[in-house]
Amino acid sequence: RHRPEKGFSIQLDDGPRVAALTGIDVINNFRAADIANGGNGAPLTQAFHRIQFSSADKVSMVLNLGGIANLTVIDKDAEHSILDAFDTGPANTLIDSATRLLLKMPFDKDGEIARSGKVIPALLAKYLSEPYLQLPPPKSTGRETFNPDLIATLTEFTVVASVNAIRQSLFKYKIDSARLILCGGGAYNSLIVQRFTKLLERQHVEVVCADKLGVNSKLIEAHAFAFFAYMFCHRKPLELGKSTGALRPSILGCLN
Repeated sequence: RHRPEKGFSIQLDDGPRVAALTGIDVINNFRAADIANGGNGAPLTQAFHRIQFSSADKVSMVLNLGGIANLTVIDKDAEHSILDAFDTGPANTLIDSATRLLLKMPFDKDGEIARSGKVIPALLAKYLSEPYLQLPPPKSTGRETFNPDLIATLTEFTVVASVNAIRQSLFKYKIDSARLILCGGGAYNSLIVQRFTKLLERQHVEVVCADKLGVNSKLIEAHAFAFFAYMFCHRKPLELGKSTGALRPSILGCLN
């Protein structure tokens, strides 16, 4: 349960239990320190995206399509500055919930179910009017904010919510071309990839999946949190203020 505005974020991990069962050190609860320092506790992965995907040739935009979609915008300057990093809205959480609820299937493989349906314009407009989507960064959200419905509409909503956020960042920083790197489970949904490619072509945004850059899309978050654990072990704080709103750098994690 992610409620940074109330000062907490509860994740479904149990560091002490894992440490007791495995007999090895476990570092978890990475969001707490950022929240304690006045931040949203999310997104965090931008610190890793900067290392993994920065480029001297063009602006890189990394969109992680997990349960919730989070966007990182990395400048092509010498420092590879993070221009923006925030949760754009839902990713797979609504589509998967609707698929399980309506069809008793775990997820919509390759967007096949959504392809067979039609987007309901009135419902799409209703979802896009969600107040969270209008908030400026820094911001983070969770599945508590959104509820599942029809799969085709939810798929389009997922794409359009992120596309609108990407366009806002492009306009805000006067970016005339960029590459959008998709990762997470949503990067394997060809309909989602197709819609991003179509909707962003006028903005000269090249859409690629992380796998084509030699990075396993499914493992990026695992790699990111391993990086956070390394930073914790070396007592190195991360500067996340611009993306989470934290008042000071935080050493993320707790040792069990």
